[in-house]
Amino acid sequence: MGTTAPGDKLHIVGGGVLSEGTFHFGSSAANALLSLGYIEPATQPNTSYLKVAGGGNNSLQLGAASGGFIALETNPGTGRVTRLKVDVNGNVGIGTTAPASILHLAAATPTQIFQATGVASKGYVFGGNNNIGLATNRHPFTGTLDNVALASWNLGLFNSGDFFDIARAPAGSSTATSLLRINSSGNVGIGTTAPTSALTLASTSLSTAAQLEIHNVSAVGAELYTHSDTGFRAPTVLLNRSGGTQSSPTAVPNSYRLGYFQLGGYNGSTYLPSAEMSAIASQNWTSSAMGTDLFFSTTANGSTSPSERLRITQAGNVGIGIALPTERLHVAGNALVAGTLTVTQPVTFQSTLTVTGNATFSGNITLNGKLIGNANTRGQVTIASATTSANYTFPVAYAAAPNVIATPTSNPGANFWVSNVTTTGFTVNLAAAPAAAVTFNFQAQQ
Repeated sequence: MGTTAPGDKLHIVGGGVLSEGTFHFGSSAANALLSLGYIEPATQPNTSYLKVAGGGNNSLQLGAASGGFIALETNPGTGRVTRLKVDVNGNVGIGTTAPASILHLAAATPTQIFQATGVASKGYVFGGNNNIGLATNRHPFTGTLDNVALASWNLGLFNSGDFFDIARAPAGSSTATSLLRINSSGNVGIGTTAPTSALTLASTSLSTAAQLEIHNVSAVGAELYTHSDTGFRAPTVLLNRSGGTQSSPTAVPNSYRLGYFQLGGYNGSTYLPSAEMSAIASQNWTSSAMGTDLFFSTTANGSTSPSERLRITQAGNVGIGIALPTERLHVAGNALVAGTLTVTQPVTFQSTLTVTGNATFSGNITLNGKLIGNANTRGQVTIASATTSANYTFPVAYAAAPNVIATPTSNPGANFWVSNVTTTGFTVNLAAAPAAAVTFNFQAQQ
C-alpha cells in the first residue's frame, strides 16, 4: 500500500487513519513480529520503535532514538499529562518530567506513594513536603482505618518538623501517639516528643514497672565516665522529682520522697528490693528552702521488707535506730566501741554503753543507762571452797598498778582483802577457807 515494490506480505508506505475496525497480528511461530518504526539497531540505531514479538519470544519493547525518551501520558479532560517518563539516562520519573535519580517520585502536595493491600489491612509508603514515611492499617492522610481490630503504626522522616518519629495508635483509634522521636539535636525521646537530653524517657502511667532495664550476664551493668581537667566535673547520677506533671511541674511538698537507690534480687518467685538509700523532703520546697533528710534501710533475716536503720537529718544529726535524732549522734540501743573513744564535750547515754578499749572524756558524762567497762575495769574473781585466795590477771596490762576494789556477792564468812596489785593483776584473800566458793565483783581504776 503506497508502494509498487512491496518487501513483505503487507508493506505500507505513508500515513493513514484507521477509524474503525481492528488489525490482528498473531502466530504461533517464534518469529511472529509487529514492528512500528523499527529497523534493526545494527543498521538504524537512532530510530524510536515499538516491537511486539509473539510465539516463543513473547515480548513488548519500547525504544527511543538517540537523545530521546519514553513517556506515558493520560488526559484528565484538561489536556495530556505526562505520568511516567524514562529519560535518556534511564532515570524514571513519576509525577515529574525531569527525573533526577533512578526513581524520582514527585507530588505537589503530600501524597500516598505506595499501597500494599493485605488480607487484614494495608501498608502505605507516603511522602511530600520533604517528608517520607511508612504506615500500616491507617491511611497516612485521611486517618481511615483498614481494620478497626488492629493497631496502627507510623514511621516517618519529617523534614518539615526536622525530626524522626515512630508512632502507634491502639486498635480502633485513628490517633497515633509518638513512642520514639529523634529531634534535630540528635536527642532521643521515648514517651516524649520534646527530649531535652541525649536520651529522655517519659511516662504518665502510674504503673510501678521500671522505665529502663539492663540485663547482663557479667558483673558490669552500667559504667559512667567523665573526661575533664576541671576538678568538680565527675560522673553523676541525678534523681529529680516534682509535684504536678512533666509539662507543669510544681514544688516538692514536705515529706515527699525525692528518690530511691535500691538493691534487691530474685527470691524464687519475684524480684524485690532488700536494701535502699533514700531521701525525703523535710519541708515544703521553695526556690530558697530545700530541706532534706537522707536515710538507709536494710532487711532483717526472716523478713522481706526493708526497715530504716540510719538517718541523717536536714540539721546534720545522725540517728541510728531512731528516725528523729536530736543530737549530732543519737543511738537508740546499745553501743559498742572497740577502739579509743575521745569525747571533748558533754555526752548523754540513754542506754547501755559498753567500752572494750580506752575511753577519754574531757567533758561531762550523763548516763541514763549502764556503763559497762572492759575486763580490765570491771569483772569477777571466785575463791574456791577450802582455799583462801584467788589470783586475777588483767587481759591488758596497765601502765601503772591500778586501785582495785573487790566486793563479795554473798557472805564470805570471814574477813577479805586485796593484795599483790600490779600492772598485770591482783589477789583476793579470805581470812578463813569457805565451805563453798565465794565470788567477788571487782573494779580496777587508775
